[in-house]
Amino acid sequence: MRKFNGLDIELTKGDSLQFKVNFAGRELPAEAEALFTVKKRTRDEEPVIEKRITIHENAVQVGLSNDDTDIAPRTYYWDIRVLIPLGDGTYEVKTPMEYAAFTILEVIGNV
Repeated sequence: MRKFNGLDIELTKGDSLQFKVNFAGRELPAEAEALFTVKKRTRDEEPVIEKRITIHENAVQVGLSNDDTDIAPRTYYWDIRVLIPLGDGTYEVKTPMEYAAFTILEVIGNV
């Protein structure tokens, strides 16, 4: 089961998920990347899921596998940050969205 309510996502534990995030109205350099992160609490240092994704035509396609979402049922928090490389090897970081809920639901049946 997958459900989107604005930016909030509900997903059954162990299900795969694909969704696209558009950065409409923003001109991003070709080298920019996105960092998709899911954490237990917004201020946690350690992510539960983290993926670095290539930005293509001002959008990212987030792909989560069954293994990625095989985590304890509860509400987590997710966001995407844009990493723009600078000449000195560091990145300018932009956060184009507020964080949102990422809820993993219990599985009822067995396969």
